[in-house]
Amino acid sequence: MNILKDRYLSIDLGIKNPITMVDSGDGKCLILGRDYISRGYYFDKKIKELEKIYQAEGIFNFDTKKMLRLKDKKEHTLQDILHKLTHYIVEYAKKKRVTCVVVGKIKEKPGSPFPYELFYRQLRFKLAKIGVDITKHSEAYTSQCAPSSESVDKKYANKSNRVQRGLFVDGDEEYNADGVGAFNILKSFFQKYGIEYEIPVDGIKNPEIIIVSAN
Repeated sequence: MNILKDRYLSIDLGIKNPITMVDSGDGKCLILGRDYISRGYYFDKKIKELEKIYQAEGIFNFDTKKMLRLKDKKEHTLQDILHKLTHYIVEYAKKKRVTCVVVGKIKEKPGSPFPYELFYRQLRFKLAKIGVDITKHSEAYTSQCAPSSESVDKKYANKSNRVQRGLFVDGDEEYNADGVGAFNILKSFFQKYGIEYEIPVDGIKNPEIIIVSAN
């Protein structure tokens, strides 16, 4: 990978917000994937409701045609949303002439149904087709350091900056917490490779929520 690129896109992978992106060019912050979570929960609720009906009727073999159709619909719906999420990111990269995507290193996130590894593989495959690099980078201290800190490391880490889920406070400034994570992934990446780059911070104060619709 050639790290001397002119525009970068970082991705922070979370639970409530599966995908939070920051564009190094204009600082724009985008949140995606909430619809994947909500649709998954919707189908899980429908499956549980059907199971209760079967139990009340004395049916304990849940693999009926109706149940299998419902599970199949869930699988196809979520596959469709995942495809549209990666497609959106690729089209954004093309439009903005992004040349490198930096993703926070993937780790297990208990309680989240989002397929992080599958998302990464699918995105890597699609980005390769348009000649955009993708790499993983450590998330160490990225959620604890303020955007104004000199560097992203233990020295500047302060857990108390995250006053509640979704909110990061630095003095009089308030930021979206996942936006700070994505911002600092880029900052840490630049720091590691000695890249001088000034990232605007306004975008992580008011991220744009992107919803992709399933068929």
